[in-house]
Amino acid sequence: MTAAVTSGADRRLVKLPVEAPGEVGALARAFQESFDQERLLATAAENVGEAVVTINDQGKIERANAAAANMYGYDERALVGLPLNELSGEPTGQQPGEMIAAFALRPTPRPGEQGAEESIGRRKDGTLFPIEIIVTHTVVNGRLLFVAAMRDISQRKRAERDRQDSERRFATVFQTSPALVAITNLDDSRIFEVNRSAMTAFGLRREDLIGRTPEEAGLVLNEADQRALREALVESGSARDLELRVRTPSGRDLTLLTSAEVVDIEGTARVIATSIDVTDYRKKEDQLRQVQRMEAVGQLAGGIAHDFNNLLTVILGTSESMRDAAAGVPGLRDMTNIVIEAADRGADLTRRLLAFSRKQTLDPEVVDPNDAIHNAESILRRVVGEDINIRLSLTPNLRRVHVDRGQLESALLNLAVNARDAMPGGGTLSIESSEMLVDEGNAERHADLGRGPYACITVTDTGTGMPPEVLARAMEPFFTTKEPGKGTGLGLSMVYGFVRQSGGAVTIRSEVGHGTSVTMYLPIAREKVRRDAEKVGPSPTVATLHARQVEPNSVRVLVVEDEPNVRDLVMTQLTSLGYPATAFPDAPSALHSQAKVEFDILVTDIVLPGGMNGRELADKLAAQRSDLRVLFTSGYSRQAIEVQGMLMEGANLLHKPFRKAELAKKLREIVASEPYLRSSRPAPTPTLANWRDGWRATSYAGRS
Repeated sequence: MTAAVTSGADRRLVKLPVEAPGEVGALARAFQESFDQERLLATAAENVGEAVVTINDQGKIERANAAAANMYGYDERALVGLPLNELSGEPTGQQPGEMIAAFALRPTPRPGEQGAEESIGRRKDGTLFPIEIIVTHTVVNGRLLFVAAMRDISQRKRAERDRQDSERRFATVFQTSPALVAITNLDDSRIFEVNRSAMTAFGLRREDLIGRTPEEAGLVLNEADQRALREALVESGSARDLELRVRTPSGRDLTLLTSAEVVDIEGTARVIATSIDVTDYRKKEDQLRQVQRMEAVGQLAGGIAHDFNNLLTVILGTSESMRDAAAGVPGLRDMTNIVIEAADRGADLTRRLLAFSRKQTLDPEVVDPNDAIHNAESILRRVVGEDINIRLSLTPNLRRVHVDRGQLESALLNLAVNARDAMPGGGTLSIESSEMLVDEGNAERHADLGRGPYACITVTDTGTGMPPEVLARAMEPFFTTKEPGKGTGLGLSMVYGFVRQSGGAVTIRSEVGHGTSVTMYLPIAREKVRRDAEKVGPSPTVATLHARQVEPNSVRVLVVEDEPNVRDLVMTQLTSLGYPATAFPDAPSALHSQAKVEFDILVTDIVLPGGMNGRELADKLAAQRSDLRVLFTSGYSRQAIEVQGMLMEGANLLHKPFRKAELAKKLREIVASEPYLRSSRPAPTPTLANWRDGWRATSYAGRS
């Protein structure tokens, strides 16, 4: 066997016998080993998939494989003899030449030792690209050689950048999302991650939440909601639009509309839950439902009261006639008085119903709320008893409000009575006054109020309080938790109706065992209203009445009333008072026959059948009779009718139920007053707000 080696500059092939003895054999064997090592090194470099170059201890390339030439854009032969640094660009870490120098400087390099670094490669055309380089050094034929394996990691770097960009985008979306996002473990519900919105809503820091269960973090989840979410996740791996009720450590109750998904993150089953805080939305929904319910009940109550007033008008009028006829029969007269007294109580009941439905007749004036509270204080002390302490906390110089003083004091009395009943063992009744401005900042919290200043009167007790189901119905008429015979359930209803009719709102806060607080928001009076209220002078109608007396028999009356019993009663009363009268059931028949009938006064109900109301009838008749006087009758209040445009401002109105004496007095006033066209002004044009705040009397057409 021989060893083939190349010699010298001419690189001629020299064959030495390996089996030869002595120095020649040893030299042959040494050449053979050297040749085998270099051949093995060259074969390995060509067969490996990476770019490989062999570098001497001077940092110059002695051999390069095809992969290296292809990666750097060189011919294989052109790479031989180049310094390795020619293939390096601006490094992120250690340059390859520096790495090799570091290996070369080691005093006793160990074969097989290697180091790996990321660096920047430079192609022949000057373009730079990221590489990963692994350098191994070995000794071949007594020479220290370095083998550098290099890999183009451009694709990996792009993937890393894409991943990092994706993670940054996710982190940005995750943290800036207005939705509450929490990632928890599926098995033990421990919190893995939360975003800023969740931390803000819960009032907790990140360190208060990460690694803990919601309960350990102080969050109390509704058990039924939590169970429904858990069952959905276990069964299908997802949940959609479930409501979770959560109480935060600060005591705030949240309603979260939640969707969740089970995903695998780092080999662990986790739940990504995304929630929208719908707490305020649900509160507004509840408020809207409450307002709608109260409006519906108010319309029903107003309709009942209106019809009941017709019945009471007949009962009172007939009872008075019976009492006059039974003047010589004491027993019968007493029985008639009992009927009249019962009818009066019924009339008071209808007034309460009309108060709730905001159709009562108010006499508003400019009132100092603090004065009204002081005036009612003595009565309140007698009502609540000695075992209840009344504490006043009134804001000085509170601006005035435009309300009915009597109704305001009645509202305070009703609230005090309710407070007394809630404190059977005694306690404290607090009455506070303050002022509040509804503006952009708090308009959403006071949806029932328009923008502007309000006086706030708050009545608070230390009584038993109300559970949520009772609180939700507290202002409904006839709703009461008292024993039969102990209350009508109209106290809070009257307060609600009076305040709403005055342009304000009422709120109630109550908790079982912690008492109840009722706040009335009353609009501050405008300066124009205040100046008008300060004008004092005698009523022109009353002054004229005293100056002029008219004999009834000289005045003729036209009656238009669709309710037969009321129509007959009015005709009877007019006859007994000495007024000649003619009656019709509706406006069209009255218009058709008016040319044949002599009359000076029209007495008409406001709401009539036949497609024409009382005001329209009066307008048509007054256009033909300029001296016509008109008296309207109705079971509704003036405010409720005026906002419908069904009554001229300043027109004469007699409320049902009325007595014969009230009818006689009103007729005398009308006879002594200006005619209808000169004494009345057009009613305001109905608006959407009018229709909302005043009851649609026209929906009860046919009921007088």
